[in-house]
Amino acid sequence: SNDSFQMTIPKDWKYIKEDGEDSFVGLFISQNDTLSFDCSRMGYANHLDELSTEENINIDSIGNFVTKIIWPKIVGKGTTGIYIHSRKTSLNFQVNGKNLSQRDQDLALKAFKTIELKGK
Repeated sequence: SNDSFQMTIPKDWKYIKEDGEDSFVGLFISQNDTLSFDCSRMGYANHLDELSTEENINIDSIGNFVTKIIWPKIVGKGTTGIYIHSRKTSLNFQVNGKNLSQRDQDLALKAFKTIELKGK
């Protein structure tokens, strides 16, 4: 958690902050997989647009936010991620991991539901 977003991750995942120039970036590392995140007030986060036909996509809008969640049609083959952008500001946020195990994909999708963006 920082002043940009809050997200509950599984107890056995590690959080590592990285140096971002105009964004808050870092990694979540499980035993087998790594997910990277980017929270930007400048709109620079990865929009998760470059997808293959291997991913399911669910787009939703709640209040001021538009949320896109993606996950592979075949577990372990493709990207699991979430992208959120504010309709009011240039705040945007994404987390994604590639070729996640079934366990980590399930945990990631569950963790995505806990995300709260701040400074709306």
